[in-house]
This record gives sequence, C-alpha cells and structure tokens, in this order.
Amino acid sequence: MRRWIPDEYMTYALTWELFLKLEKLSEDSFLQTKVWKEFKD
Repeated sequence: MRRWIPDEYMTYALTWELFLKLEKLSEDSFLQTKVWKEFKD
C-alpha cells in the first residue's frame, strides 16, 4: 500500500463488525467537537 498512500497518512485496518460498533459510538466522540472540526478544516 505504500505505493498508493503517502507517508504523511496514518492508516489502520479493522473488521466490518468492529467498524459498525465504532460508528455507533462516534456520535459522542471527540471527532464531533468544534475543536476537531476546526482542526480538520
């Protein structure tokens, strides 16, 4: 994958079932905060 993904990107893999569980929990996660949204932009 190094050929396609630049070095400055961090990646990880997980099962589909775990992804779905994490997706349900994400509504209250730090990724939904104002600070994170400002950082992302």
